[in-house]
Formats: sequence, C-alpha cells, structure tokens
Amino acid sequence: MVTESLADARSRSLEALCRILRCPECRQGMLVSRSDELLCCEACQQRYPVIEGVPFLFEAKVLDDYVAADRSTERPLPAWPTRVRGGAYHWREYRIEELLPPVEEARRVLLLGCGDSGERPYLNERGFEVVAFDIKRTSGTDFVADAHLLPLQDASFDVVISMQVLEHLHSPWIAVGEIARVLRPGGWFVGSVAFLKPYHKSYFHMTHMGVMRLLDEAGLRTDRVAGAQSLAYTLYGGMVPLGSRPVRRALLGAFDRALHGVRAGAWTLRRRISADQRTDRFRVGLPLSFREYDHLVRAPAIVFRAQKDV
Repeated sequence: MVTESLADARSRSLEALCRILRCPECRQGMLVSRSDELLCCEACQQRYPVIEGVPFLFEAKVLDDYVAADRSTERPLPAWPTRVRGGAYHWREYRIEELLPPVEEARRVLLLGCGDSGERPYLNERGFEVVAFDIKRTSGTDFVADAHLLPLQDASFDVVISMQVLEHLHSPWIAVGEIARVLRPGGWFVGSVAFLKPYHKSYFHMTHMGVMRLLDEAGLRTDRVAGAQSLAYTLYGGMVPLGSRPVRRALLGAFDRALHGVRAGAWTLRRRISADQRTDRFRVGLPLSFREYDHLVRAPAIVFRAQKDV
C-alpha cells in the first residue's frame, strides 16, 4: 500500500477547501488554485499565497505583513495534528462532545482560532469533517485568516467551534456576526470564553449575560450556558507549591467542589428547594438549578451552545 505524502494530502485538502472559500478582498468571488503556491479570486483577481500548503487569506492591505511575519518564523513543514495536549485539554475541560449535535444532522465543522487543532482527531473519530484556521500558521491550520473577516461562503458549515478565542478578538461582535453568516440555517455555534480568568492578552472577558447578548444580536439562539473549570485552580494553581500541575488541579478542584457543595446545601435548607432543581428564578433566560447558577457566576470560563434560526 502506498502511503500518501504530507504534500499530496495538503494539495488534496486545498482542492476541497477552494469549493467553500470566498475572496476576503471583494467578498464575492470564489478562489481558484493557479498553482501549488497561489490562489486567485475569479472576480477581482486578487492573489493569495499558499505557503507549504496553507493559504494566507487576508485583505490586500495587510496580506504582505502576515506573510512576512510567517516567513520570519522558522518552522518545519506543518504536520497534521495528533492527540496533542491542547486538544485533550479542551475536549475534557469544556466537555465539547456533550455540546455537539449528532453527526448525522451536522457533519461539517469549522474550528475557529484552532491553535494546534488538537480537537481535530476527536472530531474525525466521530465522523465530522473538519476545517481549521487561525491568525497564524500552526501544525493544524488548513488556512490562515482573521476571524473578523472569514474568507468563507455563506451557510457553508453545520457547526462552528471556538474555544477560548472570542476574548482575544478586538471586536468579538463582528466575529460572531461572521460566524452566523457562515453557519447554515439551523447550524450550531459551540464555544467557550474567559470570565473570571486573569488577564492573558485578552480584550473582553464575558459574563453569561454578555455572551448571550452577543449571540442574540447575531441571530443565534442560546440553548446551553454553563460555568467551566476550577476558580481556585485558575487563581492560585500557579502560586501554591502543591506538586505537579495535575496534583494542584485535583486538590484545588476538590476544594472548589466542596465549597460549592456547602453553598448548595445551605441554599437547600434556606429555600427548601433542591439545589439541583431547575428554575427560572435566576433570570438567565434558561432554566438553571442553584448548583448550575452558582458555578456559572463564579467560573473561570463560560461554555455555551447556540443555534442559528432556520
């Protein structure tokens, strides 16, 4: 059996990708491959370089800057990602699988701000077709672009996944509008944003109210919102000398769970309602139990799922 080379795999991937690309300059024309190193817009003739199989798809005024920055960074030919730590971390911490629609109903997935694209193997194993991009070339990017201007045709994806990206964008409302545009009617946006995390080169940390308003303004209806991760570990995990990272995560996570458990017990005694009973009393817009709400408003990250109107 002949094993397909990485170059051949990327060439085949680029050919399939061109079917859903849209020119970021004129925002109308389809992109066609002129060679292994060049894409061209059929409408405005703007050219876009392809570096080691990865197209650079930015407006003409900034395109050269991104290409120059990439060429100034020494790196080997990108390899398709395996089960790298970032993907495993996101998959576990944010419980992505619980948020995904059945693959029979939604097959094509866009990873927005993919980093190393470590979620790709998990998604591929479940039958999803994955396209991934970031602002700079990594081991997992199919193309490079700005999330504020997606070089993709309207209604070209069933699902968009964005984990811990929106807080790093200077205008997340523009990016969410672009996400809504490339989702098909009935498509899903699954993601997470920073809330009570410390500053980490981020513009906007968001409450659940901010997230839901952002989605609603783009025509996306939120049906899931929840808190994620351990606040104690996020704030103190790097400061407390308790051994390795997994040990600190386990100990401080247990402290968080115990504290929330005490609060849930006290609330049950005071209100005479189970802390696990969902209600509309918290005015979130979705029914939540006290335990869910208590974590939501004291969480390092907010996880959400929203659907585009049909």
